[in-house]
Amino acid sequence: MGDAVDTTTFHVIGDICLVKFRDELTLPRKREEARRIQILVHVKTVCELQGIEGELRTPIVRKLLGGETVTVHKEHGVLYKLDVAKIMFSKGNVNERQRLTGLVQRNERILDMFAGIGYFTLPLAKTALPREIVACEKNLVAYHYLKENIVLNKVGGVIPLRRDCRTLTYHHAFDRILMGYFPGTETFLPHALRMTKPGGTIHYHNIYREDELWDAPHKHIADACAAAKRTFRVLNEHVVKSYSPHVLHVVVDVAIDGKKE
Repeated sequence: MGDAVDTTTFHVIGDICLVKFRDELTLPRKREEARRIQILVHVKTVCELQGIEGELRTPIVRKLLGGETVTVHKEHGVLYKLDVAKIMFSKGNVNERQRLTGLVQRNERILDMFAGIGYFTLPLAKTALPREIVACEKNLVAYHYLKENIVLNKVGGVIPLRRDCRTLTYHHAFDRILMGYFPGTETFLPHALRMTKPGGTIHYHNIYREDELWDAPHKHIADACAAAKRTFRVLNEHVVKSYSPHVLHVVVDVAIDGKKE
């Protein structure tokens, strides 16, 4: 936005704007900029995103101006209710969410290992209409909004489970598994592989340095498959978005075949 606001980055979620300010700005200056942003982008609340912490990727947020931090964000006809002070929402994944809806078939059984508030589950359930989506989420706050969003979007065929996906057992294997989590996604690959049916697909998200592509993700997948005695084929790989300087969020689509003899 040029010189209009003294920020590094910001994005609007529903009627709330999350801003990352330059470190040297004082709190009064941040509040002054928040008032300008509120008028400029027509939001009710302006918050500062100070960082993200922990395995559950909990945002560290300070409200600078406005009311509550709960909002409803609309994206391609899907409604996402969330509290931006407690739950992350990445607008940079919008193209990936759309891409997946074009891959899923009506009769598929899908496992979303890190469902969150329904980032991938909701558009798939609403548009692709698979037979079943098991949406696994261990964060209690995210799980609460996942259930609310299923009702809000009036979608069927979604089974929300409050569970750590590493301990999940289910009565059938899955045609497609979504691994929309990072960093360290490679540590969850053994759990994804034990729940993938022969011929199924895993969508493996992770972050890597530019100079690691694509050898490092291929090795992580190959090592996990070798340990599980499964074979695999890479169907697609691409960069989803930049994560930090020279570090990229990528996804690799992998077809998982049966056990090795």
